[in-house]
Amino acid sequence: MQGFSFDPAGIEPDPVPDDAFLVLDSAHGAVVILGCCHSGLANSLASLRERLGLESVYAVLGGLHLFKAGPEALEETAQAVEEFGVRRLIAGHCTGADRLKLLRRRLPGREVLPLAAGQTWLF
Repeated sequence: MQGFSFDPAGIEPDPVPDDAFLVLDSAHGAVVILGCCHSGLANSLASLRERLGLESVYAVLGGLHLFKAGPEALEETAQAVEEFGVRRLIAGHCTGADRLKLLRRRLPGREVLPLAAGQTWLF
């Protein structure tokens, strides 16, 4: 993953093979709450499928860590959203405002919104 390192000098790259997220069981379906999703949304949702057997997700909230990502990563994220049928994508600051706009255009018919401090979401 570009921009991460094990050392303060930034010499030894950290590929960030691990990540963590929370899954809530809501009346609408699964809601995934991410931290900064360094491993990528596609990897996190694949892990969700493997560990919990879930094939669909109602909403994803949190950082998508796309602010330095290229078009391939953006497309991979959009495809994961489509594959899991995500209806609401509420992305945090590390997604990048420009990437959020691109996702909104790439995912018509889905709610793609910015996540901000102080918001309240009910599911």
